[in-house]
Amino acid sequence: MSQTMGGESKQRVYVRLLTVLAILLQLVLVPAVQAQPALGQDPEGSVKLLCHPTVTADCTKGTVELTYTYQCHDLKIWVEDGAGHTEKVLLQQDDVCTGSKTLKYQYNWATEGINVCQSHVLKATWSETKSDSFGGGQQCCPSSLTITKTATGSCTGVSGTITAQNTGEHDALVTSVTDKVEYKKSGSTWYTLTTTNVQGADTVPTGGSKSWNYSVSFTPVSGATAYRNTAYVTISNHPDGTHTFQVTVSFTVPSAASCVECGTSRLSDWQEVSRGDWYYKAATDEWCQDVHYHKVDLITGKECENKTEPECEPYVDCQAGHVSDWQEVSRGDWYYKAATDEWSRTYTTTKWT
Repeated sequence: MSQTMGGESKQRVYVRLLTVLAILLQLVLVPAVQAQPALGQDPEGSVKLLCHPTVTADCTKGTVELTYTYQCHDLKIWVEDGAGHTEKVLLQQDDVCTGSKTLKYQYNWATEGINVCQSHVLKATWSETKSDSFGGGQQCCPSSLTITKTATGSCTGVSGTITAQNTGEHDALVTSVTDKVEYKKSGSTWYTLTTTNVQGADTVPTGGSKSWNYSVSFTPVSGATAYRNTAYVTISNHPDGTHTFQVTVSFTVPSAASCVECGTSRLSDWQEVSRGDWYYKAATDEWCQDVHYHKVDLITGKECENKTEPECEPYVDCQAGHVSDWQEVSRGDWYYKAATDEWSRTYTTTKWT
């Protein structure tokens, strides 16, 4: 009986010791736990939101800001296409800490090679993931280009000017300008004669226009009844992505006969080239000079014909225009002229017809 009582006394002592230890632990640990800031509070106890980046994007740029004080997380910033596929990773870095200042990351879409005419999403993860959509639609791309052109046909081809007017809200990024010449002989079928690259990369400013001169060489097709010319202007920043605008105009070329060098329809009238010296024509008692003429090709300027014909008028002694200047005939001997105390001699001159 005494043994049993002794065992129970020991057990009670142990329980009391454990109870005392538990109380001591609570006295020590509870203040320490309560001294830690609650979730969403800083050490001073003010309310703090959960950590996440601020993400904004528009037609020209994207911005990511980290504004929470003394936070460290892995940071990733990237762009996804409209289908949710990663198009470009802009930044990926471990343990990015804000310290006491806001961190700002800004990206220019033109510099990054992002086509804002297509839909995209800018995303950033820093503890949490945030995103903002941008691109696509009327707000980021020119609505359209208005294309006009001139075309003047000749025996050797066609030339003119292609003009693009930007009616949108942003600069149009031109990737190419090409020109196609077609002809037909009968019916409605058009055949391509030639295609020419007129211009490579270029920019049509917002609300402005850009013109490109072109000249396409070709030989007129025998039997062709009509010609037309189509200009194609392709831009990369359209709501559809890459888009081509076009315009077609008709033009004519001269007849085949008119395209023959020195042909009758291309000859100039007789044109005076030069005149020879006057001479006396005894057979007709006329004063004459030879006049040289030629005809040239009106397109190339080549001399096609020439001739020389005399131009004469009746001979009249000493007629004005037919008389030479004074010419020396002879000189006399030197002699002394006492009245003026000079040495002199006589010159003899005459005018000839």
